[in-house]
Amino acid sequence: MFCLVVLMLFFGLRGDIGDDYVVYSEIYEKISLQDTFSYGPSFVFLNLIFKLCGAPFHCFLAFCSVVTNVLFVRFLWKSHCVVPFAIAVFFAKWGIINEVDFIRNMIGIVLFLNSIEFILKKKPRMFFTLNLIGLSFHVSSLLFFPLYWILDRRISRQTYIFFFVFSMILFALRLRFLDFIPSHFDCSQYSWSSHMCEYITSFSKHKATLLFWSESFFAGLVVCYFYNHLVKEQLSMIAVNAFLINTLCFGLFSAYWMLASRLANLLGFCYWLLYPIIIFKILKNNFLRFLIFCVMLFFLLHRLISLVSLPQWQYNFSPH
Repeated sequence: MFCLVVLMLFFGLRGDIGDDYVVYSEIYEKISLQDTFSYGPSFVFLNLIFKLCGAPFHCFLAFCSVVTNVLFVRFLWKSHCVVPFAIAVFFAKWGIINEVDFIRNMIGIVLFLNSIEFILKKKPRMFFTLNLIGLSFHVSSLLFFPLYWILDRRISRQTYIFFFVFSMILFALRLRFLDFIPSHFDCSQYSWSSHMCEYITSFSKHKATLLFWSESFFAGLVVCYFYNHLVKEQLSMIAVNAFLINTLCFGLFSAYWMLASRLANLLGFCYWLLYPIIIFKILKNNFLRFLIFCVMLFFLLHRLISLVSLPQWQYNFSPH
């Protein structure tokens, strides 16, 4: 309960920070039913309800924070995680960006997380119902639908190693196989094509650093070492499969930073599960546990420092 309150206060009272704050605040001021296709029917409906009640935009943000974090903590609790540690990993691995910038995405993500139990229980109707609700907030939830047939499939350790090494090679090659799209499609004519062109061309000169590659490589080696222990339990096996899909996607689209990072946001939950499971449930040697924790902490702190150093993530206390 304490962790839930901290999360709701931290994100619910976050203020004017992040890249998408301006976008969503402007949408809130001029929202109409015509925006249903662009921003999702459920998101538009919530905006309209709060607007009709005369609530300011920050009240809407606080409500989204409550809903998102109640669902998120429920998932961690049902997964028998060490909740405080899992939340610490969540903060450093995509969590802050998702909650602050990608409001609609995050609602879809936590709905997907809560649908994982229905993969384990073999209840497709409940799984797809929750993700259809997520789809009504953001179209990215479509990517979760095929995971019902993939995440609980046990693969051999050799197969995992093959695909992991393959993804690392793709990461290094940075194949630009999507460059033909901006030159063959009118990116200003249709919303889907303009979004695709933006994902392909934005941050085209940005390259993932060696440290970022090292983080993925380190996590993959740890998973490989404890693979046989991880796949004994269904939930940790799902986390391993999600990690492998995440790594493959990032390697495949490594030349397109914006597209790769958005996909990584959707599957970043694998880290929120894997690190707590490995450190608290599988490792028995205290020295090895401490060593892995320190290496992991180094990567997580570096990510947080890099994030908060950006100007759009600084609070602005000047009067408007």
